[in-house]
Amino acid sequence: MPRLVLEARRIASSVQHGLHGRRRVGTGENFWQYRRFADGEPAARVDWRRSARDDHLYVREREWEAAHTVWIWPNLSPSMDYASPRLPPKRERALVLAFAL
Repeated sequence: MPRLVLEARRIASSVQHGLHGRRRVGTGENFWQYRRFADGEPAARVDWRRSARDDHLYVREREWEAAHTVWIWPNLSPSMDYASPRLPPKRERALVLAFAL
């Protein structure tokens, strides 16, 4: 099993941790879209560079970012015991990926 753990650590080092975009407007660091300025909003929200190219005022919106929760269960059925002469069994690869993530 130590070989599995070492392989899993190697793969896990390349996984991106942290916040991920949710494809909607919200708090975050990444630009999402421009929308027209609505009456009553603070003037500090106006994107003056974008607004200078048009006759309207625009607000820069950001993408909502949040942590994702993921559950992973490797398939441990007998079919996962298949292995070619040169490669490890599918079960071993599945466990490495599950450990890594």
